[in-house]
Amino acid sequence: MRQCCASFSDDLVQQPDDALMSNFLSVHMSPTSCYQQRFHHALMAMSFAALALAVFFPMLSDFLPHIPTSGHSHVHAHGHAFVDARSFWGIPNGWDVLTNVPFLFAGVWGLVVLRRRTLPNSTRKAAQIFFIGLILTCFGSSVYHWAPSDFGLMIDRLGMAIAFAGVIAFAAGSRLGESVAKQAMPVLLVLAPLAAVAAHSLQNVLPWAVVQFGGVLMIGWLATLPQREGQSLNLWALILWYGLAKLLEAQDEAVFHLTQGVVSGHSLKHLAACMAAWPVIAALKKS
Repeated sequence: MRQCCASFSDDLVQQPDDALMSNFLSVHMSPTSCYQQRFHHALMAMSFAALALAVFFPMLSDFLPHIPTSGHSHVHAHGHAFVDARSFWGIPNGWDVLTNVPFLFAGVWGLVVLRRRTLPNSTRKAAQIFFIGLILTCFGSSVYHWAPSDFGLMIDRLGMAIAFAGVIAFAAGSRLGESVAKQAMPVLLVLAPLAAVAAHSLQNVLPWAVVQFGGVLMIGWLATLPQREGQSLNLWALILWYGLAKLLEAQDEAVFHLTQGVVSGHSLKHLAACMAAWPVIAALKKS
């Protein structure tokens, strides 16, 4: 904000009184303009980093850490990175598959709520894309966990990529305005799926990590900004659920042992990640 406004102050010195007053009012009546600019810079930086990794990775591979496409450094005896390999009703890795069903419910519920609300066009599209991404995540993650493979993981991430694109654009719209959501959406819809495909093609999770964690940082920054009039999206709640999901994922085996084999951290991770839809649905209900 300080840097953005500094350029205005330089111009003010050289302008007549009417121009001085006009610029003064424009600066103080449009406080979001600098934040919009910062958001665009952050989005472009994230895009450049992910694309640079995807394009130049073969030349940089000797200097970059090799992180398997799954992001996990180990696998269990049954051949994948998740500790609970029990089958239920003929479904392999049963809980890791079945705990994806709430994504379907959340996505459908969100679309039903959205139909009953009047929203600006770009904000509506961002919410639609988020809920469609949740539905795709249900099916993609179920396919992946049914028979874990690198290709299945890419399918899983493609659904997540759509959801990420939608929720980041929706969050940007709630803090920075409709025009920002409109401009961010096409960039995110290309960038996020591309990062998922690049992680699979390069057999390294880094491009996906840049988009995933870069997006979370952007939402965290947006959460520090004031809500726009008529908006009630609780971004801190969204971040909390996402953070809990990542913690449960990292502690997959520890949770499995803690619950004496009842449920694993990864199964609970699906439920926590699904709950990240609630702040968006709650905001739509209040709109």
